[in-house]
Amino acid sequence: MDLDAAIKVRHYSPKTDKTYASWIIRLQYFAKKKAPELLTAQDVKSFLTDLAVKRKVEASTQNQAFYVIYF
Repeated sequence: MDLDAAIKVRHYSPKTDKTYASWIIRLQYFAKKKAPELLTAQDVKSFLTDLAVKRKVEASTQNQAFYVIYF
């Protein structure tokens, strides 16, 4: 099931759909445009570490990114 379909099945808002898609795009860009099914645990760990250490985003932003990836 693709992201849009999964979000619609759960009756999430269009804003949530855009937010989730944005995080997935950011992760793919960070991982040098790998397809989502090719991402490794290390890619995800590096992305989340980059958010926390280099970009110094708030904990709530880190959590949002994590839960989108987990979704």
